[in-house]
Amino acid sequence: MSATEPSKAISIRVKHAHRSRYKTQRRHDLRIGHQPGYVDAGRLDLNRVIVDLPMPVRITQRAKALRERTKPSRAMRADAAVATIGIITFGHAAQPIFEALTPAQ
Repeated sequence: MSATEPSKAISIRVKHAHRSRYKTQRRHDLRIGHQPGYVDAGRLDLNRVIVDLPMPVRITQRAKALRERTKPSRAMRADAAVATIGIITFGHAAQPIFEALTPAQ
């Protein structure tokens, strides 16, 4: 690949998130609420939910339940990580590859 050739690179970034961050990310991912100007409303029907995202209260309950199994000596911090969030990105040259896929693929 040369410096002028578009990239076909695909990357995946993941990180842990506390409840508030997870709530914000969930709303963003599911397009809940006001949509930013850069969102093409004509393409929203192309979005797919691959994994059902639980409500923040449910994911926090699950994190607390898993934590209790270790019998912690302290209470869970308010900013403790309760979820893992991520994004898949790809270069401009990879876009036609994904556009050629059917929704079932």
